[in-house]
Amino acid sequence: MKLDKWVLWKTLIPCFLVVAINLLNVQYVAALSVSDYFTLSYQISLSTAEVNEGQTFNAVASASGTLKAALPISVSAAIIEGCVVATNQVTGMKVTLNADYTVDIAQFPNTIGETLQLTQTVPLTFPLGSPAGSYIITGELIAAKVKGIIWWDITSYLPSSEAVGKVNYVLNSANSTGNSSSGAAGTSTTTPVVIPRLASFKANSLVVNPTTVKHGATVNISIQITNTGDVTGINTVVLKINNQTADTKDVMLAGGESKIVTFTTSRNSSGNYQVEVAGLNGNFIVSKNFIPPWFWPGVTGLIILGLILGLGIGLWRHNKG
Repeated sequence: MKLDKWVLWKTLIPCFLVVAINLLNVQYVAALSVSDYFTLSYQISLSTAEVNEGQTFNAVASASGTLKAALPISVSAAIIEGCVVATNQVTGMKVTLNADYTVDIAQFPNTIGETLQLTQTVPLTFPLGSPAGSYIITGELIAAKVKGIIWWDITSYLPSSEAVGKVNYVLNSANSTGNSSSGAAGTSTTTPVVIPRLASFKANSLVVNPTTVKHGATVNISIQITNTGDVTGINTVVLKINNQTADTKDVMLAGGESKIVTFTTSRNSSGNYQVEVAGLNGNFIVSKNFIPPWFWPGVTGLIILGLILGLGIGLWRHNKG
């Protein structure tokens, strides 16, 4: 019985694609760290320091991407989605000024050192019923991704939030009640004064990734810092490696706000390195003979691919003969 060549290749080509795609995914997911190749950042600035009730004001959102190492594949675009919230400095009450804005980078840089910047205006409005007072404005990250062969989610590599600035929200006189109001004749009521708690910081969720690397490879060390107080404060986060200060970062947090702080480091000597950040401990290992986790799955995939192609060529020659 002769085997039709078109039927044969229709059978083999899907097998080839499945193996190739699985091998590609294993390599990229296990071996690539987005921060090893490029840096994405964004910031927001406010158009005014005082906002009246019902007034729409603006924040200017800017995003930039800088390539710092040659990518194994071309990146064609990037998208950053976020929202803007306001936190009352006295009560800690949060209100959303813009629930969802998007910054699109249509042409991502693919030459080392190339930076592409994009700026757009985001309209902001205090919801009706928001109390007057001083507010800390914060931009919060919803999602971030870049497009190569597929879309990569890089949300975890960007700051989860950014303190933008401060505004004073003023109610219209017709709606403002002040600190006292007239009731029955000869009586008045007074609004109690709430004393805010001072800024206080707590650390948790230390993550060291990856925990085993070759000489000179990048290790990402991240930790979540939370301001458990009511007012905005700045916390200096210190990274220690083997009891020696390796890096420091200042993080500004509004009351009740949390932020992920990420450090990157590398070592050229083999050994087990102890990590300490804000009293939390971890470690990573540097090995000269380190074999990346995708190596053996990759070898297995290539062997399977070779068997499939060998079988296909053998059947094709047999059919041709």
